[in-house]
Amino acid sequence: MGQLYHALEKNEQSLQMRRAIHRHSKSHPEIATSLNNLGLVYREMGNLDKALDAHKQSLKIEQAIHGLDKPHPAIASSLNNFGLMLKRICRG
Repeated sequence: MGQLYHALEKNEQSLQMRRAIHRHSKSHPEIATSLNNLGLVYREMGNLDKALDAHKQSLKIEQAIHGLDKPHPAIASSLNNFGLMLKRICRG
């Protein structure tokens, strides 16, 4: 579990840094990527609520960038991870 906490710390640092770099843009793909990665770490840690929230934020950003109804690999990835989290939460 120690490695996961280290991964969490690094992913949180990355998100903070990317938000600072892109502070003038609420919807930047690098921020969405960091949120998606953070969600994956939370999922591995078993913190499903935080994982779901991170994936939801990532999806919203990707949709704001690329459009709600337009096919895009980043949206597909975010949708996939968001869906997996919902499935895991339902299994409880």
